[in-house]
Amino acid sequence: MPSDLSAQRVELDCRRAELHCRSKALKAPRRDATEAQERAFVAELDRLEVASDELEQEISDLKTRAGQPLA
Repeated sequence: MPSDLSAQRVELDCRRAELHCRSKALKAPRRDATEAQERAFVAELDRLEVASDELEQEISDLKTRAGQPLA
């Protein structure tokens, strides 16, 4: 079981790095952006927020299963 938890932790760390890269790559629309571009930007922000929340919950669950204190 510990190796399973380690593998899950590695997967979660990879997902965290991917989310970080996506958030850094996301650029706010310029002033002359179309409404569609603005909607796409907001939609991606929403997706990033949901993915981040899900990831944090999975990390919390993993720590609980591993018996680690939540920090």
